[in-house]
Amino acid sequence: MNAHHQPRTPIVRTAMLLALGLAAVVPAVQAIDGRDFAGRYQTANEVESGEDVFLTFETELFNYSGGEILGATVRLENPFGAEEPYASWLEVNLPADDRVRLVTEATIPLREHDAWRQGAMPRLTVEWQDAEGLTRRMPVELMRDRLPEQGDPS
Repeated sequence: MNAHHQPRTPIVRTAMLLALGLAAVVPAVQAIDGRDFAGRYQTANEVESGEDVFLTFETELFNYSGGEILGATVRLENPFGAEEPYASWLEVNLPADDRVRLVTEATIPLREHDAWRQGAMPRLTVEWQDAEGLTRRMPVELMRDRLPEQGDPS
């Protein structure tokens, strides 16, 4: 036996287990307070009609939350206070540390579309039921970017 080795007391073992337990919990807490969802988006087929723009909105949504999310609702929110989003996707499954691609046709007010052209980001949110049955809604950090063709892994 090593002369410097001393048997661990129950207090030392408990402290070590507590430290290991905290180390396992800290990354999950950081993920909740950090950027759980990010994405890139593009628009196409834009047609102005009066005060509105009809367009195709496409996003590639990344789930960095650390867990799989099943049956989520993803919304393209209306930032002008209306309860109805511009578009929504229902029953979306978001695999952990992976991405999904969502496409829809939407009607956006011209002023909102102009804001996007000038660098404002669309407001996208993810809503789901967590393990305790509570409804959670988190924003998606978006950036405008040309999306790769379907099947392209980039």
